Amino acid sequence: MNFWQFVSHNRSEVLELTLEHLWLVGVSLLFSILIGIPLGIAAVRFHATGQAILLLSAVIQTVPSLALLCFLIPLFGVGTAPALAALCLYSLLPVVLNTYTGIRGIDARHLENARAFGLSKPQILRLYLQLAPLAEARGFLYAHPDGKIDSQGKYFWNATDACCDMDGSGVDDSAYLDAIIKEVEATYNVDRSRIYLIGHSNGGFMSYRMACDHADEIAALVSLEAATYAGPRKCAPSEPVATLEIHGTSDDTISYDGGKILGHRYPGAVATTKMWAKYDGCRLVPDSPAPAPHDIEANMPPATVTAYSTGCAPNGHAELWTEEGGSHIPKLTPTFGEQVVAYLLAHPKS
Repeated sequence: MNFWQFVSHNRSEVLELTLEHLWLVGVSLLFSILIGIPLGIAAVRFHATGQAILLLSAVIQTVPSLALLCFLIPLFGVGTAPALAALCLYSLLPVVLNTYTGIRGIDARHLENARAFGLSKPQILRLYLQLAPLAEARGFLYAHPDGKIDSQGKYFWNATDACCDMDGSGVDDSAYLDAIIKEVEATYNVDRSRIYLIGHSNGGFMSYRMACDHADEIAALVSLEAATYAGPRKCAPSEPVATLEIHGTSDDTISYDGGKILGHRYPGAVATTKMWAKYDGCRLVPDSPAPAPHDIEANMPPATVTAYSTGCAPNGHAELWTEEGGSHIPKLTPTFGEQVVAYLLAHPKS
C-alpha cells in the first residue's frame, strides 16, 4: 500500500487528525500573539527588561521539542494541554522579535505626525519633529507641553478663533504656556533673548497666538502647516517676532490659500507671512534674489523661500517656505530639524 492509498483508506481519521492539528496550531498561535506582542512592546519600552525577554525567548527556541514536552507533562498532564503550551512557547520568539523590530524600525517622524492633529498621544509629535536629539546635541532647553483633551478625545490648543477649541471651552492656553515659560526661567539658566516656539497644525496656530500675546518673550517661531489670526483685531504684538511659516500647497486640512474652520476664517500661508512682515515693520516686498530653497520633504522638490527682511524693526523678519504639492503631514527629511533650528538660532532678540 503506497502513501496515497493509505490516505484514501484512512481518510476519515486523517481528516480528523489534520483538523485537530490545525486547531492546536491556531489556538497556540493565538496565545503566542496575546503574550508575545505585549512582551515585544515591553522589550522596546524597558531596555534592560527587554533584553532579558528577548534572551529568554531565544533560549526557549533552542530547547528540543521532546525535552520541552518532558518539562510540560508534569505541569499539564498528558493530552492537548502540553502540546498547546509547547507550540505557544516555540512561537513566542518570532512574535516577540518581530514586534520589537517593527516598533524600533518605525520612522520616529511618522509616529509624531499622528499626534500633530490630536490623533493620538502627544509624545508622537515630539518624535516627528526630531527636536529632542538636537536639543541634547546643541545644549538648549526643550519643553514640549501638552494641551487639554476635548470631547472627542483629541488634544488641542485654544489658539485662534479658527483653531482649535472645538468645544468652546475657553481654556486660556496662552496664559498656561506663558506660565510654563516663566517656570522654566525660574528653574534653569535661560537666555531670555532666545525663547523660541515651534508647532505643527494646531501647534502652529498656538505659536502665532503666543507671538501675538507675548511678543516681549518670544524671539522667533516656526509654524508647520498652520496660520495666524485672520486680521489684526485680535493680534497686536508689542514688538517684533521673527516668524517662519512652512506650508504645502496641497494641504487639504489647513489650506495653503486660507479657509474656514467652523465658520471662522484663517488666512493663507502667503497672507500669514505678509501679516507678520507688517507687524515686524518690514517692507512688504519679498527679498530679491530669493534665499536658497530648503529640502524639507522627502521625495519632493526643495521648498521655495519668500523672505521679508528689508526695513524691518529690530528683530523683525518674516519668511515662508512653500512646498509645491506638500501635504498637511509631510514626510520630513532627516535634516528638517536642523534647518528649522538654524532659522530660530539666527533670530534672537537683541
